[in-house]
Amino acid sequence: MLSTIRKTLLSLGLVFLITGCNDQPQTFSALLEKLPSLPGADHQTIVAEFTARQKMFPLLENDSVYFLIQSSVDDIPYLTGDMCFWRPDSLPMIRIAATDHYYYAMHLPDDARLEYKFVIGQRYLNDPLNPYKDGGGYGENSVLMMPAYQFPKAALFKKEQAISRLDTLQFNSKILNNSRQVFVYKPIVDQEIQALIFFHDGADYLQYGKAQIILDNLISTGQMPAVYGVFVNPVERGREYRLNDDYLRMLFRELLPELKRRYRLPAGLRMGMGGVSLGGLITLYALKDYGRQLNFVFSQSAALQVDDYIVLKKLAGLKNPDTRVYLHFGSFEGLEEGHRLLSELFEQAGMAYTLKEVHEGHNWGHWRAYLSEALHYGLNTHGKVQ
Repeated sequence: MLSTIRKTLLSLGLVFLITGCNDQPQTFSALLEKLPSLPGADHQTIVAEFTARQKMFPLLENDSVYFLIQSSVDDIPYLTGDMCFWRPDSLPMIRIAATDHYYYAMHLPDDARLEYKFVIGQRYLNDPLNPYKDGGGYGENSVLMMPAYQFPKAALFKKEQAISRLDTLQFNSKILNNSRQVFVYKPIVDQEIQALIFFHDGADYLQYGKAQIILDNLISTGQMPAVYGVFVNPVERGREYRLNDDYLRMLFRELLPELKRRYRLPAGLRMGMGGVSLGGLITLYALKDYGRQLNFVFSQSAALQVDDYIVLKKLAGLKNPDTRVYLHFGSFEGLEEGHRLLSELFEQAGMAYTLKEVHEGHNWGHWRAYLSEALHYGLNTHGKVQ
């Protein structure tokens, strides 16, 4: 019995000695504080071991975020992304003591989501320590989701809720003298179709915005009524979405009649429209001449600043009190002034609208997350989209 007690005490003492001597820094700020007191020859190993112990990058510590990158080349790495409007040389990283590791520290809101890259010389690199990536037409970026960020569950594919078909049309326009692809979303459900919604940047909304999945999930669970989605591809995006009256005439005077004929759309169908960036701009501009036909519109990060906010002058005196408008933009996009002025315009017009600023950047991950909420508001359904 005494021997057993002695063995136990010896074991406990050994554990105490081991753990008591384990003075490895547990936080990145502690690591930075400790390194100057240690031999420079040991810095590389200490930082490498610290990095290997971490489970998630970038590192979150209290209200600070630390981005880390290892680079053995002479060029100083830079951090770029939503937080600096993707300027490649505005956030130089700091070398960690006598190592080839670099870091950049910043403070972010607790519910923020942003995309970023590292820039070394002429190369743009995703974060090799961070497995989370997202992107759009310009490729993938690394993604940081802060602890309070809520992932958009409505964008997750669920086989049992896949209830639609997607028709592909090649549409020829006499007004614009060109041809484009149009994708028509049709839910296969025993429900009356209640609305038709135009989406600018159609293929991108489907691929990057996960619009078909979101519509399937919301309709199949009864969170919104059955709708047709018309996803229209641009031909010359920069010209067509820049307050182009001919483009809108194409939609309402050519494409819409063709859809009514082809799909035998019922009379009295509600109509909506939405887009991102320049697509949000042309969506809002459509209210000038087609507001009485549009029951609701949603604008995601609208490029209101184009041509010195000329869209605000075009919409002055707008009177469409029956049109619901959903607006949102990210705090990392620099769009505050335009949306403040637009909200004042809608106030004067007595229009039903909502404006939301979120801690996100100019990317499809942001727009995807708020598409369900935009549809919810536009269709005036009750309850909360899950």
